[in-house]
Amino acid sequence: EEPEKLLAYAKRKEQDLQQKTTDLEQILPELKLRIGGEKPIIKVFEGKEGMRNVVHDIEESKCTLIEEIIDLEAKRSLQAGVSPAARLRLKKIGTLIRGLYTGQPTGVLPAERYFLPKELTGFKSHIVLYGDRIALFTFEGKTHSMIIENKSLASVFRILFKLAFSGADAQGFKKEIISGDAIIKETPSQARGQQ
Repeated sequence: EEPEKLLAYAKRKEQDLQQKTTDLEQILPELKLRIGGEKPIIKVFEGKEGMRNVVHDIEESKCTLIEEIIDLEAKRSLQAGVSPAARLRLKKIGTLIRGLYTGQPTGVLPAERYFLPKELTGFKSHIVLYGDRIALFTFEGKTHSMIIENKSLASVFRILFKLAFSGADAQGFKKEIISGDAIIKETPSQARGQQ
């Protein structure tokens, strides 16, 4: 074959490859979504400063519903938590907190509180669901905090909290409903081991 024909053949192949590369670049975002789904955003923090970062994120979210489970005794040993100013900001936007607690929460926000029996205490952690985010805290050893932002994970945590609150009602856990600055309804515990 003549060298010119070989060069022309190589140029045609190069153009074909360039067109295929352009086509692939155009459909790449769609392929990524199909293969991997929505990728969660995960932020990890250490120590009390990390806890403050996560609490600040919760405040800034301006969510009107926060759901949580927390070992308050372990948290109190760290002397960390939501500041009075933060509570006031959450109260102003009408935030309702639904939670499962070991120990007695401080500070008054509109809330629906369930108190866990003694056999369900000592887990030394805290899970908070707000909007499309889940915050996780550990209160043992070096404290760590994490924020996971993902609609699918938030949805499954929402289901778990719904089941947990239903189970707490069915088991007769002590419950308080707080509105304004006062407890408006208190249900005494009917569960074993609960005070």
